[in-house]
Order: sequence, then C-alpha cells, then structure tokens
Amino acid sequence: MSPSPSAWAAAPALALAQVHPTTTLGDHNPASSEYPFRLNFYTLPPLQTITVDQFELAALNRLRILKALETAQIRNTSDNDMRNLLRQLEQQHMPLDANGPGSSVGNDVQRRAENTSHFILRLAYARTEDLRAWFVRQETLLFRLRLEREEASERLAFIATLNLNLQEVSLDERRKLASDLIAAHGLYTHDNAPNPETDAYFKVEWTRILDLVARRKCLVRGGYAYINHKDYLMLVVNEFKAHLTKQMEITARHLPRMDEDERLIPVLTNLSKQYLGKDSYSSSTSSTGRVTADQIDTLATRHFPLCMRHLHTQLKSNGHLKHGGRMQYGLFLKGIGLPIDEALTFWRRHFRHMTDDTFNKQYAYNIRHNYGLEGKRANYAPYSCVRIITSNPPGVGDHHGCPFKHWGQDNLKQAVAYYGVGQVETAQIAELARQGHCQVACTKFAEATAPPGVRVDPIEHPNGFYVQSVLASGGGVKSEPGDEPGVKGEPQR
Repeated sequence: MSPSPSAWAAAPALALAQVHPTTTLGDHNPASSEYPFRLNFYTLPPLQTITVDQFELAALNRLRILKALETAQIRNTSDNDMRNLLRQLEQQHMPLDANGPGSSVGNDVQRRAENTSHFILRLAYARTEDLRAWFVRQETLLFRLRLEREEASERLAFIATLNLNLQEVSLDERRKLASDLIAAHGLYTHDNAPNPETDAYFKVEWTRILDLVARRKCLVRGGYAYINHKDYLMLVVNEFKAHLTKQMEITARHLPRMDEDERLIPVLTNLSKQYLGKDSYSSSTSSTGRVTADQIDTLATRHFPLCMRHLHTQLKSNGHLKHGGRMQYGLFLKGIGLPIDEALTFWRRHFRHMTDDTFNKQYAYNIRHNYGLEGKRANYAPYSCVRIITSNPPGVGDHHGCPFKHWGQDNLKQAVAYYGVGQVETAQIAELARQGHCQVACTKFAEATAPPGVRVDPIEHPNGFYVQSVLASGGGVKSEPGDEPGVKGEPQR
C-alpha cells in the first residue's frame, strides 16, 4: 500500500502501512531525479516501504546530527566551524552529496533517506508543545547551515522553486533610495561596502523578516523591508521555520490515529525521549534523592536555575507568591524530590503573614492538588523551559517566568553577576538573551556557575539544570554547618 503525499501532512498514519520486512530505503525507481537539490523544504512525503529497523535507524542517525549541532551551538561554536562539523556528521551518519555530473541516481538514494528521516522525526516530536518547539528549533538550525554552505547557483535555483514572492527592487528605485539603503546596511569595511548600483535588493512585507527589522539590518519603507542580496537568506530560513511549525501542528492533530499500532508507537516514544533524556520530572522521588524543607535554602543558592533562585528569594522576602509563581516553583520543588508533607511545611513556613486557618483553607488544597492528591488526582509535571518561556508571561507583581526572556538587560546582567559570573561571560549571556536564545543563555549561566571542568548538557528544563548541578557537585544533597537559614537577597528587578 502506498499513501498519497498528503497523507504525511494530514494523516501521519501512513507509517503504519509502510513497514515491510524485505525492501529498503533505496528500493525506488530513480530514472528521473525526485530530489534535484540537497536542500529540502520537506513538502514531498516519502512513498517507499521500509522495515521497522530501517525506520528507527534513519531517525536515530538524523537525531544524532541534530543533537550534535545543538551542543555545538550552545558551546558558542562559530558558523564556519558548525558547517565543518555538519559535513563530518553527514559523512558519518547521513551522506548528502552535492550535485555533480552523473550523480542523480546516487543523490536520489541519499536524499530519499534524508527526507524519510525528517518525516519520521516529525511523528516522534509532534506529541507535545515542548517536543515540537525543540524539533523546529533544531531543524531550522540544520536548514540554515545547509543553505549557507550551498553553492550560490544551486541555492538560487532552489529558492526559485519556493514561490516566496520576493520582489526585486528596480535600478531606478535603488538609486532613489541609495543613501537610505547604504545607511541601513550598518557598519561595513571597504571590501564589503554596499553598492545599490550593482547589488541586488529585494523587498518583502516587513512582518516576514522580523529578525532583520529587530536588528535594524534593513530599510523599512511603506510596509516593505528592503533587504540586501546577502541578507535575503534569513527570509528563506524564516519561511522554512514557519512552514515546519505549521506542519508539526497538523501532524499533532492526527497523531491519535497511530495509537493502536503496536510496532511504531514504542519506537516513536523512545525517539521523543532522547531530546532531553528525561523530560517530565513529574515524580516527587528525584534521581538526586529526597529533599526536606530545611534543605531548600542551601539548594537554592547552589543548584537552582536563575528563575527558581529568583522565585525563592522573592518568596522569602515577601512571604508570598502569586498563583503563577506558586505553580512554577511548587512543581519544580516537587520534581527535585520534595514530598507532600515537606512541601506543606515549606509553604506554611514561608507564608508567614497569615494564620494556619487561612493557609489551610486557601493554599493547602492547591499544594495537595499539584501532587495528585486532590481533584482529578493527576500527576502534574514541573514546567519545562519552553512552557515557561512561551506561556503566561509575568505581569505587575509577578515573579514567575524566564529571566532570560522576561527581564531587561540591566536587571539580567546584575542578577547574573551577583552569582559570581565574570564580566565577559555576563555580557555574552545577556547578548544571547537579547537575541532570543533563552535556553542557550541559561546553559551558559549553568556553565559559568558550575565547578571548573564540568561539562554542562543543554538546558531544556529547570529540573534538568538542578539535576546536573547536584550531580556535578558530587551527587549529594546535604545541609552543612554554617549554612544560613535564609537566602541572601538577590538584586531586585
């Protein structure tokens, strides 16, 4: 049975009928090139039949590339080194050769396998908002690196097939706007000075190129952004990200059709867990051991991510947190191993401006509810970084949220420096946050505050930050003599 191309977008269950014990990824007639470019917007779903083993291996090979690139980006690797790394990873896991004389047959085999691996991971990573966000972010990075390394002629030919509605600016219009176009280019040297007389310029609706608009790298006039030929690649990357985001949402809506397949669901579930290793942290029995209310102060200063350190400090200072803060911090504490009895002790101790009766009536029920002991008795998971960043932004008087997303530059720098981060690293962290790389900035903060020589994995979850920090310090959670019962006040924002 061969599904129609629309089946992958509208009904991911195509994979159910595509598992076969004999055929391979290369079993397809390559008489004419299916994939004329090694760049791909992934609009053509795979039609070939593959085995379960091939299904899993193709996905794992791609996943290894995505994870390696993610780690390299967090290490602040230069784009040139990233492209060299990508070439090595592709040679090892997923060869993808450029076009050349007589290469169409071999290229189609490689590109078909690469295309298939992408669609398999779509199935694995469409299940939750967090997984979708991670997958889109890593695939966009992979696409950008491939786009930048491609030969100019191949790149332009590929882009011409995308129907991006780019309007080339006429010479007359370039001459009229010459001074503004040059000014919009920003700083430049003699070798790369813009020249509206000879350089190609394009104009698009300014809302399609927000990255360049935010960095003031283009001229905005009459609702259009005028972009230099060197900058239009950002528009292509943005279009890829928007397209993939939409397709992931469509895939997510149709995933329930696959739930009855006992062959693929375990494979897809295992693949989705590998983006973080452990992504829920929903149990109050932490991998780092049981935590008591008396230990929280010490742990906050040594092992909590910046968002949770801030919530703890404000709780101690004000004797209260609003609902958003209580949810974010309370579930985090549950995830690090604080059991329900200690949680009730902890929150009662800090809600010092009220009577026992008020606390029991207004707050104890919600605490027990978070532990699955009231209401529908659901086992609520601590919030991931993606959820904290993308939902319920803090308002006046709130202290929840992500410092790298919701704080101003001055407040962020002051808070980061307060915890012993050097001036150069503080500036790097603030710049990453300003560019919107919140989790990369958090990972840099984790590296800067970790013991010397400790390698920090990418931070995708506040509880993941905590686990890495505790394990890096020896794996124990102990209160030591001299630890003060309170947390030193952090800078106010």
